[in-house]
Amino acid sequence: MGNFGSAGSEDVEYFKTLPSGFATIEYGSGNYERALLADLVKVGPGNVLFALEASKSDGPWVVPENYTKYNGLFSYSSGDKNEGGSVTAMAYHATWDATNQTPQRAIDEGIIAQFGSLNPTDGGNTDRYTLEGEYHRADKDSASKIMAYSYYYNMNLWNDFTFFLDDPVHGDQFDQADSRWVQGVKGAQTWFGRLWNFPVENTVGFDLRNDIIHDGLYHTEDREVIGTTRVDDVLETGLGMYVENKAEWLPWFRTVAGFREDVYRMQDSSDLDANSGTVYATAQEPKLCLIFGPWAQTEFYINGGYGFHTNDARGANTTVDPNTGLPVNKADRLPQSQGAEIGVRTLAVPHLQSTLTFFMLDLDSELVFNGDSGTDEATGPSRRIGVEWGNYYTPTKWLTIDADYANSQAHYRDNPAGGDNVPEAASTIISSAITLHDIYDFSTSLRLRYFGPRALTQNDSVESASTTLLYYSLGYKINQTWSIRGDIFNLLNTTAPDISYYYTSRLPGEPAEGVNDYMVHYAEPFTVRLGLTMHF
Repeated sequence: MGNFGSAGSEDVEYFKTLPSGFATIEYGSGNYERALLADLVKVGPGNVLFALEASKSDGPWVVPENYTKYNGLFSYSSGDKNEGGSVTAMAYHATWDATNQTPQRAIDEGIIAQFGSLNPTDGGNTDRYTLEGEYHRADKDSASKIMAYSYYYNMNLWNDFTFFLDDPVHGDQFDQADSRWVQGVKGAQTWFGRLWNFPVENTVGFDLRNDIIHDGLYHTEDREVIGTTRVDDVLETGLGMYVENKAEWLPWFRTVAGFREDVYRMQDSSDLDANSGTVYATAQEPKLCLIFGPWAQTEFYINGGYGFHTNDARGANTTVDPNTGLPVNKADRLPQSQGAEIGVRTLAVPHLQSTLTFFMLDLDSELVFNGDSGTDEATGPSRRIGVEWGNYYTPTKWLTIDADYANSQAHYRDNPAGGDNVPEAASTIISSAITLHDIYDFSTSLRLRYFGPRALTQNDSVESASTTLLYYSLGYKINQTWSIRGDIFNLLNTTAPDISYYYTSRLPGEPAEGVNDYMVHYAEPFTVRLGLTMHF
């Protein structure tokens, strides 16, 4: 699956058609407003699908969020699953003021309110403009697909995580500036046939991507630059090539085997010559999946394989810390992963889909959030062991119950002196909902989300609190044209952090070395949103 595919993957496909056009307006707590318009227009042999969205919100924060977002999508598609193609253009723009995590002591001592901010000029802005095209064809003997894309992206983030720890006069706010052009193309060719009279599918494919990046890290005060930490121009190119075989050896046994190799070139032209350079790296990723069954609508599977993730190209070339001037070791270029899972999928219970999986994942290098720099830093090798259990139950056409449970334990494998827990790694997560569909034109659902405590330090001396939130929604179909919907977030108005870290920061008047403390960002309180939709 390539970069960051070690623990999972996501395949997003946009709708090419709509059953009808629609327009939605929404209003809610915290000056929330949203408008969405989408429709399908027949043009020649194909369809033009477009969607336009605008939204704004201030949220519950003492410093209004001033969040403004604009989205647009236009897509032209023609053909069908046997042969066709599409061209899609997307645009996105957003600006906001941010209330970031704050020291718990500042709230406890009354310096700020629960939803207050210690630096009202934190925030950001971002843009993204994408153009992509794809073509596909398939018949009884083979299938082909190719996609090309290009996008421009930029973002500025102003954050202040340590306040007056490094600079007691101007404060520690910094600007992370990133702009990049990305171009890529990927394709796959599959042949359907038989091997020794067994049905097989053989696929070859490639994935080529090129990033032209300009990065800057600046010391700022009220978003004004007062110092430059580092500036980098990065050219990163990656090429992945893979083969895959799917075979059905017996009515109750089939396999999926694959091999992928990725090659990367990471070139960094930094404002500090010692941190400039070019590195090359390769990763080999064999994978094998064994599937047994089905028996009584139940099948078992065993998966295993290798993966990788890229570290920051700057870190792969950095030899001198730009803050201290001290020598540092270069980060691993393509840390690999080794993972395996064993599981069962079943439909044995009527109307219930259930999957139970036990997994283990080893990473050669772990990425951990660093509050001082606001970045993820490469650390030592780690191991995750866990279980996932997913359930989807539809006893009647008007009732759906889903319940998902996940638990994992993450530890370093090199027995570091400070402890072997991976800070901030998720432990127990539960998501469950009960939904009633189309009962006298009403639909309603109640959803629970639970995030269990997790270690915030390597020695597990400090843990986060658990967080349990309830969400409720109610919709009514007035007629074929009009429908209304209401959503309540944090139904019980639970006071709980949705972000927790533990690190050193300094407020005015505190010791120069700072104070270790929980750094928290509280979940939004009881929030109501109402929406009206017109179909046409």
